[in-house]
Amino acid sequence: MFRRPRRPGIGRIIARQGKADALMRANALVEANQYGPAAQIFERAATLADANGRLRQAANLHARAAHTYLDAGEVGRARTQAALAIDGFIKAGMTDRAAQFRANFSRHLSDAGQTDEVGQFKLAQPMDEGSPVESPQVDQRGTLPAKCPGCGAPVRSDTVDWIDDHSASCDYCGATLLAGD
Repeated sequence: MFRRPRRPGIGRIIARQGKADALMRANALVEANQYGPAAQIFERAATLADANGRLRQAANLHARAAHTYLDAGEVGRARTQAALAIDGFIKAGMTDRAAQFRANFSRHLSDAGQTDEVGQFKLAQPMDEGSPVESPQVDQRGTLPAKCPGCGAPVRSDTVDWIDDHSASCDYCGATLLAGD
């Protein structure tokens, strides 16, 4: 009996679509103020990205989970995800992004009334002495959409991986984002 050979890339396309659907669902939950379930989805996606060796995506997903857990009032889980995000950024060679995330997360802790946690978070996560706290300067490029069309994640032009002056890669799902003029 003759069987048609399986297309090698189709499994990855289906898996990527499933991941994008999960991230879209998580972002919809965040918009509906259902932070706990959304944070769990971000955490699972981060763990999956970590297992597949996608350090940059995993770190960004851990960061998203940390902020979402904090919004859900789960400070302990938020700190755990934040530590994983910082570790992931450093492993991926993104020390500037690690410092930027640390500053943003510390500010979010403070805004959430967790002033004791801010000091503990800063002490618990040492950074290299030479790593800057400010975000790096980005060349003038086109304007990216506010949300990824693939997964619905927020897009920031200063943190994405630019492919060229007119396209970038989504930090969460890896989709190509086209920049407008």
